Amino acid sequence: MNNMHQYLIEQVLACGDLLNTAVKFVSDDELWFKPSPADWHIHQVVTHLRDVQRDIFLPRIGLALQAPGTAIQPFHADAYMQTHYRADAPFDDLLHDFDSACRHFAAKLQTLDEAQWRCHVQHPKITTMSIEWLAWHTIGHTHEHISQIISNRDQFYLKTSEV
Repeated sequence: MNNMHQYLIEQVLACGDLLNTAVKFVSDDELWFKPSPADWHIHQVVTHLRDVQRDIFLPRIGLALQAPGTAIQPFHADAYMQTHYRADAPFDDLLHDFDSACRHFAAKLQTLDEAQWRCHVQHPKITTMSIEWLAWHTIGHTHEHISQIISNRDQFYLKTSEV
């Protein structure tokens, strides 16, 4: 395995810890705070991270390995959230499930030979999504939403400190 692929595996494994750190000591008020009506609160963001890691990224790796070049449909996050979101999902379970999905993702990556990293699915807009691309994307996706969580927390404190 080359150094870049080992790095990707390590970073995917770190995603669960990064998310746990971002929400450490989050209060119930912060958890449900929406900076604006169109924004997601932290519970929704973590649900989205869990769902995408478990239900989108992991299956795409399997499909890329089993049937390279298969056409896939775009993922529509807002529509998925509207039909699948459960406000009663325990927050600790969401965090655990996300971490578990990241570990499962990394375990699959660990088994790949160099040629398998290039196995791919075909997305109508992005075009080729190799397993290597999916690994980079899952890391970036996690970091993007951790930034969103930090921003939500900042905006919560700015709003509540004005009172």
